[in-house]
Amino acid sequence: MIQPLRRAHQWFMAGLTLVLPTIFVAGLAVRQPSPPVSESLPGRCASARNISEAMRSFQKVLAPDLLVYWARAVPSDGTLPPDARLLGSLYGTQGVDVSPVSSGYLLAYSLPDRRVVAYVAIRKAVEQL
Repeated sequence: MIQPLRRAHQWFMAGLTLVLPTIFVAGLAVRQPSPPVSESLPGRCASARNISEAMRSFQKVLAPDLLVYWARAVPSDGTLPPDARLLGSLYGTQGVDVSPVSSGYLLAYSLPDRRVVAYVAIRKAVEQL
């Protein structure tokens, strides 16, 4: 009684050793790539009042652990510029109203990927006297 069950178990395990790696490799081949670094997000913001909208547009980016930085320029190679200032985690800064000191960019930085995955241009609001 036990011998037929052991034999069936052996065949089942041998089958799994062939099927599971094949499924894993097929899943890696079908996986979609992350968005390119040079691509800007849609809907650039023109004034300081729209920073919260710019931060909401970062939610469309499919990257893990996004941090939001403020910088004067966007780097061409995807690394953070030296003058970048950390504003916080994307999900922790949703309710914060940040007004820019000067024109610049909000950068979405993926910590595990160690690169800037998206950015939005922000211009300082000009007050009329």
